[in-house]
Amino acid sequence: MEKNMIVAEMVQSNKSNNQVWFVHVTGVDNPELQGYCKQALAAMRLAFVLKQRSGYNISDTSLQTLRQLHKVAKQPAEAEQPAEPAPVPVESPDTEATPTKQRKTRRTKREKAAQ
Repeated sequence: MEKNMIVAEMVQSNKSNNQVWFVHVTGVDNPELQGYCKQALAAMRLAFVLKQRSGYNISDTSLQTLRQLHKVAKQPAEAEQPAEPAPVPVESPDTEATPTKQRKTRRTKREKAAQ
């Protein structure tokens, strides 16, 4: 295992009872190379951003864990969506034929002065 790697860990939030992801580089105490995320997908994105900024590798176990949890979180959301789209109401031809009311245009200063 390398000395400096990007790791994602689940930690307890200070503000609530929720679990959050803490993404950081091991062995480096730079606040620019760490961050907290609420969701696995956001933590995975942050890990790739840190990889681009710092050049360190992402831990394989952390990346696999994030991918699995993202798939699990994504599946129930897909199941709740209806399989078929709602039918679109067809407008009757009578409503299309009726003209809409037109507004009067504003008079310019010249037209007002001419009257």
